[in-house]
Amino acid sequence: MVKLRRSALVLILALIAGGPISLAAETYYNDFDKAPHNYYDMVLQDPVSKLARRIEAGEFSFPRPKGRELLEDLLAELDIPTSSQVLVYSKTSLQRRNISRENPRALYFNEEVYVGWVPGGFIEIISIDPTHGGVFYVLMPSDESGEPEFVQRNDCMGCHAGSFTEYLPGLMQESRYTAADGRGIGRAEPFWPGHGISFKDRWGGWFVTGEHGLQGHLGNAVASRTSDGIQVDLQAHAVLPNLDGVFDTKLHLGAGKSDILALLLHDHQVGFHNQIMENHYRVRSMLNAVDASSPAAETKELTPEQDKELTAQIEQFLKYTLFTDHPLLDGGIQKTDEAFREVFLSRAILTPEGESLRDLDLSSGGSVFRNRLSYMIYSDAFVELPQRFRHRYFSRMGQILTAADPGEAFHHLGAEEKSRIARIVAATIDDLPAGWPSF
Repeated sequence: MVKLRRSALVLILALIAGGPISLAAETYYNDFDKAPHNYYDMVLQDPVSKLARRIEAGEFSFPRPKGRELLEDLLAELDIPTSSQVLVYSKTSLQRRNISRENPRALYFNEEVYVGWVPGGFIEIISIDPTHGGVFYVLMPSDESGEPEFVQRNDCMGCHAGSFTEYLPGLMQESRYTAADGRGIGRAEPFWPGHGISFKDRWGGWFVTGEHGLQGHLGNAVASRTSDGIQVDLQAHAVLPNLDGVFDTKLHLGAGKSDILALLLHDHQVGFHNQIMENHYRVRSMLNAVDASSPAAETKELTPEQDKELTAQIEQFLKYTLFTDHPLLDGGIQKTDEAFREVFLSRAILTPEGESLRDLDLSSGGSVFRNRLSYMIYSDAFVELPQRFRHRYFSRMGQILTAADPGEAFHHLGAEEKSRIARIVAATIDDLPAGWPSF
């Protein structure tokens, strides 16, 4: 199915009707470079843009300006754990020529920044502005003249603001049938990235380490094209404790780890960031008569069509953040990288009873999290959503957590889990709507 931007569709309809064509002043939510979004004119507030301004002002400099040491110092400054490392051997990104099974690309991430590095190459960064989405940088190592330099790469928008991301500055993640030399010979996953993809379609071209029972995934596998189509052995390397012996693991900060828990969280966050940015852009378009960040924006009356659109966006976002489509862990996960697990859990926001949205359930038939509401609701991108969106989001969530029949999309949540989620939200989120459920 071909998806057309609304502006393109209007043009086609006008041509068919033989009527006048006047689109110069008309914009849509995903015209990110035009008013009211003005992406290229913003003083961006993502972590890397802030760091670049500190460097320019002489307030910070990298102590080790080259190579692997520069990467290590960057991750430390951005509070990104090296244990978050996941490894990609499919030839994707700006450095596709340097990527192979013998020299995989490493990705490191936290809740706001994604950093990519290939041994012998340069550092690529996607930093999330809380209201405008992905900001794309490369960090070039220093030459003899001085400091490493952040270079903003707007040419990345050719892919990262295309159909994969609803034409907004977002994140891409592909699963490909990947040949031995790293070439993709077919895409495995459905079109939209996120946590709703079945495991049988995930991680093609990615290394996966850990001990688990997810036998059907595409990670670690090598595909080949034959007269009978694409052939791939899903069982030979489905479970790898580490990657020692596959390549020289001393080159990477995280050694031979591409941990399955880190991959699961990366999958979730990619989908979260793309969806929440669509919410930001849509709501800002609805409120485009005034600055969307001003108090007046919160009192602007929506048209019935806009109200219907806002309701639909909230429902879609609730399905994602409440893990409606997340597959169960058939076979479970027996062992993950302890260093990554510890740092992930250490960042939990706890209730007085010690519960959090980061509590894990990796058992067979589990669903990664014990309390299935995304921990990303504490992120800056969520906090910066217009108040009317957040208020209606939590109002509808309160209905879901208390209704006898909240709708088929939310039947996966049992009574005890809904009670725990309500308690955690009440204890950790400010400015909830009146009548939030009490258990």
